[in-house]
Amino acid sequence: TRRLIDTHAHLDDERFSGDLDEVLRRYAESGGGLIINAAASLESGKTSKQLSEKYENIYFTAGVHPHEADLVNTAVMDGVKELASSDKAVAIGEVGLDFCLMHSEKENQRRVFADFIGLSGELDLPLAVHVRDAHGEALDILKGQASGPYRGVMHCYSGGREHLKTYLDLGFHISLGGVLTFKKADALRECVRYIPADRVLFETDCPYLAPEPLRGRRNEPAYISYIFDKYALIAGIDREQAAEQNAGNCLSLFGIGE
Repeated sequence: TRRLIDTHAHLDDERFSGDLDEVLRRYAESGGGLIINAAASLESGKTSKQLSEKYENIYFTAGVHPHEADLVNTAVMDGVKELASSDKAVAIGEVGLDFCLMHSEKENQRRVFADFIGLSGELDLPLAVHVRDAHGEALDILKGQASGPYRGVMHCYSGGREHLKTYLDLGFHISLGGVLTFKKADALRECVRYIPADRVLFETDCPYLAPEPLRGRRNEPAYISYIFDKYALIAGIDREQAAEQNAGNCLSLFGIGE
């Protein structure tokens, strides 16, 4: 049976500090294999790298979440670049724009996002992109920076059909998380029908966004099976086929798996 892959987790979060080995055991027992741990800051990237060195099945991304954009300076960018040169670093991320909570100024978010796009090109690493309430501006930046199709993924996609085609045209994969299972996520489930099979990925974004029927709990990698099952139901395939798709797409985008 194809092992499941969680392409975006935050196992360095303090909510996993007391039982991470148990969390990983449950993931393995539920059919889980590889995990990509996504950095949200320079310090998060350092911890993610340490996790990847301790656990064979964990890889990581290096980047700074848009919430932290106000804090990004030359030293931070140099630190991210150094992390991204590690053997188990598979992407620049998560980076992007978040105009919902506005923890950082818009102009700083735009500048930092553009800088990370440039870094991904310099290092020939894919982008793991976070966008919330800013899809129009994110697409403007991406289209302005592109010299060709991107290698990257729209993490925990939330943009609706109106933006989906443009992201796909730019070369992005689309990652689906726990929101796919939420009762009011009909618009996202409709989007699934328009995502090519060779562009879809799956993630938990744990400890956030636990799927139905586990909403309100700490999310963890073992719960990714709910997301695979929901996608398979919508796509009219079985979980094994969904796992095969995800594994192939993970290999082609991130260069990991088999």
